[in-house]
Amino acid sequence: MQFLTLVRHTSVNLPTGICYGITDVGLSGAFEMEARQTMAWLNRVDIVISSPAMRCATLAQRLAIKYSCQHKVMPGLREMDFGQWEGSRWDDIPRTSLDAWSRDMLNFEPPGGESALALVERVENCLHDILEMPEQHIAVVTHGGPIRAILSILAEVSLQQLMAWQIDPGAVVQVKIGGA
Repeated sequence: MQFLTLVRHTSVNLPTGICYGITDVGLSGAFEMEARQTMAWLNRVDIVISSPAMRCATLAQRLAIKYSCQHKVMPGLREMDFGQWEGSRWDDIPRTSLDAWSRDMLNFEPPGGESALALVERVENCLHDILEMPEQHIAVVTHGGPIRAILSILAEVSLQQLMAWQIDPGAVVQVKIGGA
């Protein structure tokens, strides 16, 4: 039996309303407080896996130190690549593009970016590797998109059904895999 603890990175140092996915943005000034609050939800960790983004790796390194365990970076856990939309205000992205994305969230690719389906396939490969690990208590520090993808895969639910789920910065979701 394994316990997979999915942790979203803490707040970032960006104004609200900015599109960011693979852009490596800094953490907010509230990081120390948010990190303590987030880490309080975890009881045991045997290994920490994270996205390479500093907003994830910083928290993952703290967890690895706290639990005296290994921190492993998996590039496949990075957030969705929004291509030319990265760094733009959502309000500045053409309405026609946003409408096309909302009509086909799984297959639409922002210009120069990737589709949600590509994100799911990338994350599924990582999840397979994670579930093959011998450790029982695995913390995965990543982003909202990959967390939704992992939950979609494990629950065998369409990613589209999970898009409305709010996964706040610092959120912790634990999933028990195997066993009774």
